[in-house]
Amino acid sequence: MLQEAWEVIWQAFHSLFNPASAQETFHERLRLFAAKVLSLIDADQPYGAKLFNELNRLDPHLAVEGVCVRRNQKTQKLEVWLRLRGPNEAYPNQYEVGGSAIQNGEDYAVVVRRVAEAKFKAPVAKFSVLYGKEFFQQEERGWYCHMPVAVFFETDPVDQPGEGTGWFPVKELPPNVCPHHLEKLIPAGVEYFLKRENLRL
Repeated sequence: MLQEAWEVIWQAFHSLFNPASAQETFHERLRLFAAKVLSLIDADQPYGAKLFNELNRLDPHLAVEGVCVRRNQKTQKLEVWLRLRGPNEAYPNQYEVGGSAIQNGEDYAVVVRRVAEAKFKAPVAKFSVLYGKEFFQQEERGWYCHMPVAVFFETDPVDQPGEGTGWFPVKELPPNVCPHHLEKLIPAGVEYFLKRENLRL
């Protein structure tokens, strides 16, 4: 595999600086180089943040955003689960609801389960896709459609301050919440939770 990969990369590199015709631009050769190298990537494996972010600039993406809202039984305050993004992630050092861009072969259920394992670290009992609350947004990493999904756990995840995750009162959120999470995703989750609560679902 390593030898085959090296041969592909070498051929691509050679083509980058040796145009097939005088009319072929450097940008055209660069696209061909990138395509040949990308053919070596296993689409069934995680891409990693750097490759993922670069690919995101080229095509639109659907991000499934798990909004987790609960009523604290002791304080009776509405709370939302948030995670602090790392310094090397998009929107560094800002709080987010748990979410992820959909990947090859996934549907909503698969994404929610994957996010539950990686971020919530708690089993999901059920979820509801909040159709009509999705929105589009141009970001540094590309063009995104954010689809909020209301998530309910079998057992609520516990606060993990050391990992930057925990439950926060909706009316007392930290100042560094991602703007579109604060303005659109969290309100969509709260609205759905209150409707369920009023209907006693």
